[in-house]
Amino acid sequence: MDAIRKAAKIISKGGVVAIPTDTVYGLVADALNERSVKRIYELKRRPPDKPLVLFVKDLAEAQKFAEFSEDALKLALKFWPGPLTLIVKAKPYAPKTLVTPKGTIGLRIPNDSVVMALLDIAKMPLASTSANLSGMPPAKDSTEVRHQMPQQPDYVINGVAGGKPPSTVIDFSQEQPVILRKGPISIPQIENTIGKEVKLSKHLDLRIFFVCTGNIYRSKMAELILKDLLPKDLHGKVLVRSGGLHAPHGIPIPEDVRILLREIGIHAPDDSHAHQINEADIEWADIIYCMEQRHLEKLREYEGGHKAKLLNSHDIPDPLGHSLPFIRLVRDGICRILKNEIVPYIIRKFDE
Repeated sequence: MDAIRKAAKIISKGGVVAIPTDTVYGLVADALNERSVKRIYELKRRPPDKPLVLFVKDLAEAQKFAEFSEDALKLALKFWPGPLTLIVKAKPYAPKTLVTPKGTIGLRIPNDSVVMALLDIAKMPLASTSANLSGMPPAKDSTEVRHQMPQQPDYVINGVAGGKPPSTVIDFSQEQPVILRKGPISIPQIENTIGKEVKLSKHLDLRIFFVCTGNIYRSKMAELILKDLLPKDLHGKVLVRSGGLHAPHGIPIPEDVRILLREIGIHAPDDSHAHQINEADIEWADIIYCMEQRHLEKLREYEGGHKAKLLNSHDIPDPLGHSLPFIRLVRDGICRILKNEIVPYIIRKFDE
């Protein structure tokens, strides 16, 4: 607590402090002190057109500085404190140095005891950004802060950050919400909370992962069919993979699958084989489509399982051990869902 009191005193005198947060190490200063905010930019070598984020102690304080739409409020109530930054319309009382030319401001309430104690003791909102040189990876502990930054902040609180990826950033200043940075709060979590679709910023990709039991029939067909159905302008923007919860890793896909894919003009690569889903796959994915309810329930046991959802409103049957006509019916059902629902959904993510 002595370190936090010292940090608060330094901030009150216009200093810049490096602190651990629930995600990465951050640089903070008095948001209402223009010179302090300017110094963060100098220390970080951050371009002046990239605004900082405002750390606040609670939602009531956030609403003093910004106007929250109904959707933004829903997310704040569900995920604050936490790794979610909301871009909303600034009110006249908002710190001018943190307001963009469009009149917006980014706000967050970190889920971190050090930050919350600092906000409580300092009794002022804090301008914040990650503690690293612009363009470099964010520092994860106090040692990295000291090693990475040629110009040091006035004080560094020793410790280790929470370790989560940088916060999800979503812009509510437009008619349809836009994700500006993907992070710990997933697309399905956001859309389930506000009850509507969100778009992705132009610079982002979208990572789709299909899951079934063995990854030799349903999820593998879904992966290859979706890749074929995607518009050419989304190649490279939409990345698709698949895996199985109980996959015989490395086993080639059956010849029946190759035959049925060739029927619809798709050539399965020679190295198409079963893959056992792992934690790295779950971390990689933005949305995970499951073939059955039991797959969904199993994935929900993992950190990141909130990314999972059902591909269809009812289970898609496992064709293992069935005849070619039955597998063809399963293929056609997956095709219809992908063509009529998933591809249009993906296209809307990138609509101008």
